[in-house]
Amino acid sequence: MENKISEFSDKCVIFKISSKRIRDKGIYGAVRWAWHANLNRVRNADYVLAVEIGTGGRVVGIFKPILWYKATSENDKKYEHFLNEGGTEDDEKRIAFKGVEVNDELIKRKYQYIPKELLGQNNPVRYLNC
Repeated sequence: MENKISEFSDKCVIFKISSKRIRDKGIYGAVRWAWHANLNRVRNADYVLAVEIGTGGRVVGIFKPILWYKATSENDKKYEHFLNEGGTEDDEKRIAFKGVEVNDELIKRKYQYIPKELLGQNNPVRYLNC
């Protein structure tokens, strides 16, 4: 039985990622960098939730962010991939994080699925309680 929450008690940032990106980079590699997001706002997050696009809100990874920073090639070698896809370092709102995967079973059960109304529509970034 899936666990869909209707209310968040934690501060979470949701990043929606494609299946292809997960296959190419793994969940952590796909979710941790080059997001167009507000650095000051994401710094409030207790957790980063990786939601796979097209799965009805299924959370495929939960991470505890340790460090948030601007994503530039100077700060992060993996940022080169973003530049190769047409991004530019002039875009100051691209952010990245370093973190650890959450192994707490209570948190993992709590955030298995995110209801559609909390996911939002087209934006791949969603702030909840941040």
